[in-house]
Amino acid sequence: MTDEEITEATENSTPWHDLRVDPNDLPKEYNRDYYCYTEDGYKSVGVYKLAGDDTVRWDSMSQVIGWLDAPEFNGK
Repeated sequence: MTDEEITEATENSTPWHDLRVDPNDLPKEYNRDYYCYTEDGYKSVGVYKLAGDDTVRWDSMSQVIGWLDAPEFNGK
């Protein structure tokens, strides 16, 4: 996701979930990708749970700092 896309998403009130503020603010849907800000920059990262385990796991070698749901663009 580019900085421009993030700005557009923010302008359209797509909320960032900042894990530094609330580490428990995790996605409710799993086995899909989210736009994330990681210690290595912005990227699409998958999130999943293993069967029988309630631990949310990010499919990233770098730490996820924040994430957002897929933004809805206003067609500009």
